[in-house]
Amino acid sequence: MFRGRVESPCMTIGFETTELAREHLKGALHPYDFTARPQILKQSDNRSYYNLIKAFEKKTGIGGLLNTSFNLHGEAIVHSLDDALYVFEETQLDFLQLGNNLIIKKESL
Repeated sequence: MFRGRVESPCMTIGFETTELAREHLKGALHPYDFTARPQILKQSDNRSYYNLIKAFEKKTGIGGLLNTSFNLHGEAIVHSLDDALYVFEETQLDFLQLGNNLIIKKESL
């Protein structure tokens, strides 16, 4: 098994996972073979996202976030404000952040 340093800044490489990952990262693993396509991020790649992950790690002890596509199953990825609002309305999402604005579903209050 290769154990060298591999860069994966765009979630394009699949990796085998450990038993620990299979226990703690179920939602981020492919259910067929338990592989993962992680985004291995450096601060120079995306400073804001990197800082968000570091703040989350400081608060929780977990140095990763689940980053998924924003779309309904079988439909194209969101490309516009109208798309985002449609998906938000059609799902069980409680919150939607658009830029510096946070939209909260009334029933989630």
